[in-house]
Amino acid sequence: MVPRCVWLVVVGLLAFGGSVRGLGGPPPPKRLLLIGQGPDDHPPTTHEYMAGVRILERLLARFPGVVTTVAKADEPWSAGPGLMDGADGVVLFVTQGAQWMQLDPQRFAALQRLARRGGAIVALHWAVGAKDA
Repeated sequence: MVPRCVWLVVVGLLAFGGSVRGLGGPPPPKRLLLIGQGPDDHPPTTHEYMAGVRILERLLARFPGVVTTVAKADEPWSAGPGLMDGADGVVLFVTQGAQWMQLDPQRFAALQRLARRGGAIVALHWAVGAKDA
């Protein structure tokens, strides 16, 4: 059985992750960037973002047409904007998501570009956090 969160990620990616192709062949695979971080200040084993991202990566491997890349986005994360520019969607499993998005102007600009081109942006757990954003 596939967990509900995996279905939500796949549906979101397919619904918002790119343009529709003609009948000339199969569409290219959707490129999904799974973004995690190292542990935050919670007790060990309670906010294990990278472990969660790795589980999601294994679950998404069941879906043909979805190619995943896992990234650890601890600061400084200079590769982030380029990785996001090459993705059809991102899944954020980070702490203080709103703050994290805006911490680096290039990161925020890459997320805006992703949204403008119709890419999927999924926030899990504390990635929806907006404290001090």
